[in-house]
Amino acid sequence: MKSLSYSLISFAFLICSAVSGAVKKPSLEVKLSALDAKAGIIKINVKNTGTLSLNLFKWGTLLDAGPVRKVDVFAKDSKTPNPFIGIKTSVRTTNLTSSAFAKLDKNKSIQFTVNIAQTHDLSAGGSFTLHSTGLIPYAEFPSTDLSAGKSLVYKSNKLKVKIDAKAAAKAKPDYNKMLQKVKRDDCGGNRGIIETSLAMCSWIAANAAKAAFNGDAGKFAEYFKTADGGVRAAVGNRFNAIAAECGTINAGATQVGCTDWYNPPFCTSGILSYTVSPLNRVAFCPLFFSLPLLSQNCHSQDMASTTLHEMTHCPAVYGPETDDKTMGYDNDMRLSAGDAFSNADSYAMYANAVWITAPAVGMKSLDLISAFCSSVKGNV
Repeated sequence: MKSLSYSLISFAFLICSAVSGAVKKPSLEVKLSALDAKAGIIKINVKNTGTLSLNLFKWGTLLDAGPVRKVDVFAKDSKTPNPFIGIKTSVRTTNLTSSAFAKLDKNKSIQFTVNIAQTHDLSAGGSFTLHSTGLIPYAEFPSTDLSAGKSLVYKSNKLKVKIDAKAAAKAKPDYNKMLQKVKRDDCGGNRGIIETSLAMCSWIAANAAKAAFNGDAGKFAEYFKTADGGVRAAVGNRFNAIAAECGTINAGATQVGCTDWYNPPFCTSGILSYTVSPLNRVAFCPLFFSLPLLSQNCHSQDMASTTLHEMTHCPAVYGPETDDKTMGYDNDMRLSAGDAFSNADSYAMYANAVWITAPAVGMKSLDLISAFCSSVKGNV
């Protein structure tokens, strides 16, 4: 009986080991290498090192073809990244098609080039260290549904490059030239909708500020990963600043419009809006107007929270401005306290959740919408 017991245990161990070994676990490997380092041109190789074929979400991530943040750039002996001067964006995350994804089979790679001089001010030249970290939402191929909230964490190698100042200066985007085509950007027939979304942004930001200062500590920590008093004060101050900015429809520190002024155009499929932080300029894309004004579903996208998201990117509203660390509630929950504090979507999600669970004092959210829309009925 004793030998039989040992045999059964050994057999069970083998079975469990086989099952454990068969678990399909997705993973990515990201490598940076230099192509024309002096001009800031590098190659990024993304390899699927797991056992599943994946649909990797492109919009606003490392795989986006546009000038979004793909790497952090550190000057020699600096622990602070060089300022990012590219585009920060809000993207649609529901009702997606295959165009939103890059298919990557197991053991296969995607390679692409990036000119970091187009997204970082490297005109001073010199030695820099490049590093890429982040999250990429994904679905198992052939699915295009991100509702499961799955994402892959990646961390690249560190690449040292020496940048030529003149070459980098030539690659720096000429925003003044791009903006020359913007003769008038009052959003035309959509002006009333933009004014309404700004007003709603102001209301939900003010509501979120009160909650950040004096609301439930557990709810705050859910989104910002800490209930530290200093962090709560800083988050509350940012929300108050956004409430003030969104409340000044025809003035303020930001420029808000509906013209896709970037060259090449950035309002492609899936892009709701974008901001260029150094200019404090927000552009609302045509897809933005397909959103509800103010969602009644927690963690859903709407005009009000998307507007708030973009305002967090503007340093003239409150600095330092936020980045796009990740998107979607489940992915936001994976962030550290430091990353959550600087993640635009964390602010939008928190403001939405506070609004849904505790509308402005004295009025329900739908009553507020009705009251405001009645006041601007001729413009909407």
